[in-house]
Amino acid sequence: MTTVDDGDTLSIHKRPSGGRGEYELVGRQGPRVASEFEGVSFQLETPWGVKPSNLRVDKQGGKLRLRLEESRRDGHLAPQVASLLLMPPPTREEDRISRALPIVIDQRYILDIDIAVVEQVGNTAVIRPTSLVTRSGDIDDDRLSERIAFATRAAQVRQLHDAAGSLPDGLASLMRQHAELVDGPAEIGAALRTVVDNIISALDWYDAYYLPGTDPLPALRVLAGVSGLDEIAVPTPPETPEDAPDVRLRAEHIYRLQRARGAAASAFRLKVQTAYDYRCVFCGLRAPRQPGRMNSGVDAAHILPWGAYDLDVVPNGLMLCKQHHWAFDNRVLRLDLGGGVYRISMIEDARALLAADARTVELLDAVCGEVPSARLPHKLADRPAKKFLDEYNELVVHA
Repeated sequence: MTTVDDGDTLSIHKRPSGGRGEYELVGRQGPRVASEFEGVSFQLETPWGVKPSNLRVDKQGGKLRLRLEESRRDGHLAPQVASLLLMPPPTREEDRISRALPIVIDQRYILDIDIAVVEQVGNTAVIRPTSLVTRSGDIDDDRLSERIAFATRAAQVRQLHDAAGSLPDGLASLMRQHAELVDGPAEIGAALRTVVDNIISALDWYDAYYLPGTDPLPALRVLAGVSGLDEIAVPTPPETPEDAPDVRLRAEHIYRLQRARGAAASAFRLKVQTAYDYRCVFCGLRAPRQPGRMNSGVDAAHILPWGAYDLDVVPNGLMLCKQHHWAFDNRVLRLDLGGGVYRISMIEDARALLAADARTVELLDAVCGEVPSARLPHKLADRPAKKFLDEYNELVVHA
């Protein structure tokens, strides 16, 4: 066995090309230069154990290139590492990159990897990724490139695996699947890629503030409660790719929201939507944001108004459809908590004002009464706080 000393850097990077580029091995590690690894097969060291990589270093056209030992989807190291670390698939084609921000978009960025050779037995070496270099522009364009520490990213993925139970049910199940696959001994292949693709698609459903096809990790960390929304960097609209209108439209929407109230408003909406699973607490209508459309059909409403109380916490929030958001904010319907039971009732002054329209009164009366527990957050701590409801109802009485 040969143990290879650390020093300098070996890199696996996509060779610049106008078409489908090759992955090359360049650089050196200690006294050994890249050419000394010709004919060597690689295994991948990860925090989840050593994985087969199905890659061998061969020389072609005077260059050391990584070749697949057998053809399969996600065969090269870059897409393997992307699947392992919950990243969208990168591209190998220079003419497909977005040349815009955000850098990491599905099939619109290039991923290069710095590695260290940990040990070598004969013609088999174990390599450890040390850092990732993502880029969506020319190789020397610092504005459109970012270096990510492999160990840091892997630790954040492991933290998400541990916090999967805090995610919405659909995402929690997918995150557990990801954990099971990376914990197993099998190679990093199509099954793991499919799970990551499904996570990205599900985020587009659960999180209206997620830019389609971009790096899902920051949004997942917010949903799981392991980080704040300030981790998510939203590009200004002119920076987004002109030929990705869905990303550009969403970025414009998020940018306006954050300009209006900042990250706290976005975080409040996200937490209330997740707690209530996009279901109106008054009538039970469930209306999540539809893929390809901008908004959900239900709103995250404050019990005590934000402008007066600055309470962006879930117990001061309600999920309400458009009709019942109007009725609550305009003091037509009220919500009370007594004896552990939430009840909806119509405020008598409003009933008198609407008395001439029997149908309107009938529709509003239809939601009055005890609120079924299925419409309330599963976590008791997320349910409307009695002190906030009592304070709001006191304001209504003296209005």
